[in-house]
Amino acid sequence: MRRLRSDVDGPTAEQTDAALARLEQAIAAEAPPRAVSRRHRRGFAWAGVATAAAAVVAVALVVASVGGLGPVAKPGRHHGGTGIVAVPPASAEEVLNRAARLAPRSAPAQPAPGQYLRVETDYARLNTAGPGTYGQRRQGSTASWITHSSNVIFVPADRSGMWVEDDNATAVMISDKTGDDVDAAIAQQQAENPGMYANAVQYFRGGMVPAGASDAGGRPSRLDSPAGSDVDASAVPTDPAALLAFYRQQLSPAGYGNSTDPTLIAADNEFVFDAIVADLQSNLLPAGLRAASFKALALIPGVSLLGTSGTLSTLRLLGIHSDDRLTIDTSTGLVTGRTSFLNEPEGATEAIGAVPAGTPTVATTVTTTVVGALPADLKAGLERSVG
Repeated sequence: MRRLRSDVDGPTAEQTDAALARLEQAIAAEAPPRAVSRRHRRGFAWAGVATAAAAVVAVALVVASVGGLGPVAKPGRHHGGTGIVAVPPASAEEVLNRAARLAPRSAPAQPAPGQYLRVETDYARLNTAGPGTYGQRRQGSTASWITHSSNVIFVPADRSGMWVEDDNATAVMISDKTGDDVDAAIAQQQAENPGMYANAVQYFRGGMVPAGASDAGGRPSRLDSPAGSDVDASAVPTDPAALLAFYRQQLSPAGYGNSTDPTLIAADNEFVFDAIVADLQSNLLPAGLRAASFKALALIPGVSLLGTSGTLSTLRLLGIHSDDRLTIDTSTGLVTGRTSFLNEPEGATEAIGAVPAGTPTVATTVTTTVVGALPADLKAGLERSVG
């Protein structure tokens, strides 16, 4: 797979891809069955959900730990020899380019007319409290707890049709309470922010939030970006550099990315990194745009390869606000997870205040399935909204 002699030409990109595909098929044939991969709700406008910069930074995902970095070798099944199973990628750019080449094959199942793609996102959010306040700050916290909520988006077979968002589709649950005053802090949060616990249903044509609207959490929506329909997606540039500039403009209209202030530039890179990864993990982008998105990530300064375990490679962007990590399965081209620690640029390796060590700010998983129809209550609401 790698060039061994300077006087012999190495394999072409097509040959490398074919060899990787054969290796990956062999690995899959020997691997035990795995649970369906879970992906997460996007932070951009593709599902009709707002992405103000602060909201982008707040969204984080859990990723599996990364093991050793060396090539994996094991005895062949038909003889006593040892064969290389996989060659780990050498850089973040190699991981992202490999995922880009797999983009045409990594699309989800397509619903038939009348059916919907059901994208369910489950959130586990860190909450902290100190004397007289609550939020997500670890330092000085005297109480912490995790809220579990879900968001379901129904995407019609014709993506220019009406999308349905069911926020807090199930009752919000609370777990992992720490601190003597935690119950009082939770009561304060519920009293001051009831919308965080309330169910809200919205309908968006083509996945686009109506102008002037707010998302289900009451936050202002960013409306100047294309939505999830194929027609809208065609307006987004598929040149990686142009796509990166597009994201910068959408998320930083003040032009942070063009600033000479290192702090503003770093913040802009974090916002853009988060938004692109969020769109990729939803797996709703057209293949060409999906490939361009992986390549755009490779253009963000500071993205590095943290480690590789089998076909899973973990990339990292260490910013000034957070330590962001994402894992890509290089055999499928799918983003399988992400971890981010808000306001913890080196990760939360130790307990801080009332928060146990290793607790992410927000853990998010996404499951995508095809369903035959909308639930009865959502269907009735849709009929009223278009009637």
